[in-house]
Amino acid sequence: MFKCFNLKSYKNVYNFTANKSEITVILGLNGSGKTTLLRHICGLNKNTEGSIFYGDIDLLKLKPTERSKIIAYMPQKTININELTVENYVLTARTPYINLLSNPSKKDIIIVKDMLKLCGVYEFLHRRINTLSGGELKKVEIAKILTQQTNILVLDEPTSHLDFKSSYEMLKIIKTHTKENDLTTIMTLHDPNLALKFADKIICLNETGVFSEITDVNDFDNIKMIFKEIYGQEIEILKEGVLVIK
Repeated sequence: MFKCFNLKSYKNVYNFTANKSEITVILGLNGSGKTTLLRHICGLNKNTEGSIFYGDIDLLKLKPTERSKIIAYMPQKTININELTVENYVLTARTPYINLLSNPSKKDIIIVKDMLKLCGVYEFLHRRINTLSGGELKKVEIAKILTQQTNILVLDEPTSHLDFKSSYEMLKIIKTHTKENDLTTIMTLHDPNLALKFADKIICLNETGVFSEITDVNDFDNIKMIFKEIYGQEIEILKEGVLVIK
């Protein structure tokens, strides 16, 4: 189990757990600290206080290379890697397992190709990153985080730049991969409908940190009450759990 104890960032405090084989979605308004929380989880912020455990392992006490074998992070924005081909870009996810003096192994290359096929972007193998659309690049980034083969996946807005159909397809792939490989997946989303469709647990943030957890995504009365507090709007839930603003 992944456990976050008294994680502090500025005035915010976070306490929550995330289970194996489940997707935990973090919801909150812009500026509520969703991205900051993910960066703390991955040990990317210097001012992190508190503890983050995966089983008995304190992730914040690990060296970056060791931590990157356990937890993989997909940020909202990709760094400038325009000159790389898709294959070489995704291959960088295997860096934690490759000796500085060694070349990628056949196993590394097979994993890259398998994940590109899984995400439906194998045809882009030899394309340069700067030739891809925003949606195509997002699919490649999802393939990249899966290529790292860690026990924990942390994704910041994995559906940004994706159309309606692709959002569902990619989240379905992530959910299936999470369950089949017994992973712990934590992600932020802006769309509460996608959260209800794919999350096993929802963590709700406000200006002070975690203020509520939704562990039953079918408890619609509770969800309406919590979402009203998050978004400041009356929420109606239609059949099949689709949310609309009254």
